[in-house]
Amino acid sequence: MSLEDNKAMVLRFVAAAWTGSTLDVEALDELVTPNFTDFSAPPDLPPGLEAYKPFVRSWHNSFAGITHKTHHLLAEGDKVVEHWEASGTHVGDFMGIAPTGKTGGLEGISTYLIENGKISKRWGNTDDLGMLRKLGVIPD
Repeated sequence: MSLEDNKAMVLRFVAAAWTGSTLDVEALDELVTPNFTDFSAPPDLPPGLEAYKPFVRSWHNSFAGITHKTHHLLAEGDKVVEHWEASGTHVGDFMGIAPTGKTGGLEGISTYLIENGKISKRWGNTDDLGMLRKLGVIPD
């Protein structure tokens, strides 16, 4: 696959998993390996796409109308790096935090590994503290 193909695959993954109000399971099945590992997911989340789907659903249940904007997208070899920003309205319990009704979001950088035409691994760094401040959970 070309670098542009790899970048397009990551954008499709982001749209399927992290945009809108629902998870596009069919697209994830097409784009991601069954043994997919997200190294930025909670440490108790086992590897594999089937374990990842409920994790993503939990975000959609906690944040209504998730938007995702890609600021930068770089590709080299079998890796794609995305600098992104996402937000939504906190309407459901989120990792033990009661709904605040506030709109908040994250900014982060994710690195994706493409193997045999599918995404097999993801590493990410996010501004979790900034999100908690936007939700009013901790003071500025």
